Amino acid sequence: MKQDWIKARKEIIDQSVKEDRITLRNGYPEGICEDCNQWKALTPDHRKKRSQGGQHTRENIDWVCWPCHDRRDNLGDPLRKKDRLKYDKSKEDQSKAPL
Repeated sequence: MKQDWIKARKEIIDQSVKEDRITLRNGYPEGICEDCNQWKALTPDHRKKRSQGGQHTRENIDWVCWPCHDRRDNLGDPLRKKDRLKYDKSKEDQSKAPL
């Protein structure tokens, strides 16, 4: 399982660089943290945790700094950023509904 994440993380980093979501400095991702809005070294954070069925997809990844990542894990997402996943999913479900 860890090998899957290592491979997926590299793909997510490559994709995020191409989309200008992050930049690489000395091989490490950095950019604007999605929680604190400060320019910092970043790490990908799953909105929906893998243990809860979350995937290694762009839609399920937020780029946050380590302090914000720790805050999310320890406080259960204090800025409610992960609620966007629920909102995005409900919009998707509505668009699939028959007319």
